[in-house]
Amino acid sequence: MVLWHLRDLIWQSKPIDTDVELAIQDSALKPTLTPCVLLLTHRLVIGLPKVINLPDDELKKGYILLLHIFKRAYLRRFEDEKRFPGKWWYADLSDHEFVKSLLNGEGYS
Repeated sequence: MVLWHLRDLIWQSKPIDTDVELAIQDSALKPTLTPCVLLLTHRLVIGLPKVINLPDDELKKGYILLLHIFKRAYLRRFEDEKRFPGKWWYADLSDHEFVKSLLNGEGYS
């Protein structure tokens, strides 16, 4: 169930093919492991469901890889979109003044 939610987060982050290659490097997983091979040889739309449906003994590696793909895709998207006023979820939500203005309708539109 967790992997399906992680898959949804990955899709929302709009990953690109290079995110997979970089995520494999970041994760320190061997590129010959089943989850890596599935995502390197198939497009994400085909490979992600295959990784999620791997046998239990492969799921930990798949989970690690999917976390790294999400991290890569999210960080890339964060850098691309944080400047746009309508994307408040990329703003610094630890800034109490910003959150207060957002809640009062004074922040982002």
